[in-house]
Amino acid sequence: MIRKLENTFKNFDKKIVSLMKFSWLFCFVIAILATSFLISYHFYPQPILFTIGFSLVKTSLFLIVTILICGIGFDTILKEKRT
Repeated sequence: MIRKLENTFKNFDKKIVSLMKFSWLFCFVIAILATSFLISYHFYPQPILFTIGFSLVKTSLFLIVTILICGIGFDTILKEKRT
């Protein structure tokens, strides 16, 4: 099972890999923004800052996992279409 996942990641299409990297960079920027909200909550304790920061962290983590799953799905569909 683990070897199959390793082979899947090693044999990704180059376009899908570049799209996934750009998308993960976007998610990383969202996570940094969320961290800045949570740090500002530490200095100015207002509940809205915590809510916004925590929601953005959850969103960025959800997007990272979604991008990974969709990348695997698109790569599988692309390889099946070729054969």
